[in-house]
Amino acid sequence: MSQRVLSHGLLLALSLSAPGCIIPTPLQGEPAPNQAPVIVGSTPAFAAGPLVCHAQDDLVLTVLAMDPDADEPLVAGLYYRQDRGGAPPLALELARAQLAFPGGPIASSGPGGPGGIDGEGGTAVLTAPRICERLAAQPERDKLLHVYVTDRPLPAAFNPFVHTRPDDAWIQHSAHAQWILNCL
Repeated sequence: MSQRVLSHGLLLALSLSAPGCIIPTPLQGEPAPNQAPVIVGSTPAFAAGPLVCHAQDDLVLTVLAMDPDADEPLVAGLYYRQDRGGAPPLALELARAQLAFPGGPIASSGPGGPGGIDGEGGTAVLTAPRICERLAAQPERDKLLHVYVTDRPLPAAFNPFVHTRPDDAWIQHSAHAQWILNCL
């Protein structure tokens, strides 16, 4: 019986040292998953109440966002959702801007939750010229404006309100906020 144990031990030692029995070791850990940006503030503030504009006014909004993935450029878009009965809604793009990153990292104590998130912060200035004139044909008095900040490229004819294709991954890599606009 001791000869049997010896032969099994010898076979085990040979199989572990035999060529072709190499157990690879990982070179580096898995890359961290891409995280979506977070909108941490705006001017005027989102919760400050309705924005009021006249027909000839230009609307200027500033959005502060951060992204835990500091190496990614961010873009912001301002949209109005135009509902068409039973048909899919249309998106009227009012403004688009690349976020500028003037400073270093910032920490969020707002929408990131308790403790916030840390990341690279940037601002986008969105200017919508003569906004009330452009939205005059829309029937509702309170017009809901949507801002999206994303780390994905936005196509020229982009509609953030329709998500039907499997490659619409931008929605998982974006942050959303909204303002109410009253046109006088």
